Amino acid sequence: MMIRPPRATSPLLLALVLTLTGTTAVAANAAARTEARRAFERGTRLYDEARYAEAATAFEQAYRRVPNGVVLYNLGQCYEKLGELDKALTSYREYLRLVPKAKDREGVQNRITNLETRLEAARRPRVTVDSEPSGAQVLLDGQARGQTPWSEPVEVGAHEMELTLPDHLSLKRGLEVRAGEPIQLRLVLAPTPVMTAAPVPDIVPVVTEEAPSRGRTWTWVAAG
Repeated sequence: MMIRPPRATSPLLLALVLTLTGTTAVAANAAARTEARRAFERGTRLYDEARYAEAATAFEQAYRRVPNGVVLYNLGQCYEKLGELDKALTSYREYLRLVPKAKDREGVQNRITNLETRLEAARRPRVTVDSEPSGAQVLLDGQARGQTPWSEPVEVGAHEMELTLPDHLSLKRGLEVRAGEPIQLRLVLAPTPVMTAAPVPDIVPVVTEEAPSRGRTWTWVAAG
């Protein structure tokens, strides 16, 4: 007995048949096979209608009745559409484990690699910082991380960022990194104020005459 594969109108679903032969068929009774087939067909129909959560539930039911690797591939497709990347990754890996000679193995492995990259980007979004002037030292949570322009993945959570540059005021700001949300900052550093000396006052000579025998004494009085 065979379960109908996904229709050609669903290009994202694996175009393979769900076979219930060999060891699996021996272990499953007729009622289980029938239920698995119906659940699989229902999942395929729901996927075509873009009802991915319901389709995933149907494929899970099919797999529980009769475990089969092809169902896991379709389940991974649903999870990927739903943005549940961890579950999609698990489904694809298990599919390759159960179907080691799958003809589409290379394509599925590429999909797994892509999901791993997306998950890493979600867990550690990239933070990019440019400054005016450039070449400022970037400190993240007190640790030197490089100079602007600077770009690195940063763990999700609250951070403290500081930029320092000779002859410029340091700039500090809080940084809230959220899953799957890369950040781009362009910060302007203000020059350090120039400290000027107090102005030199004008000097006005004041003449004081004393006894002729003693001559004149000049006293400089600061005026101004």
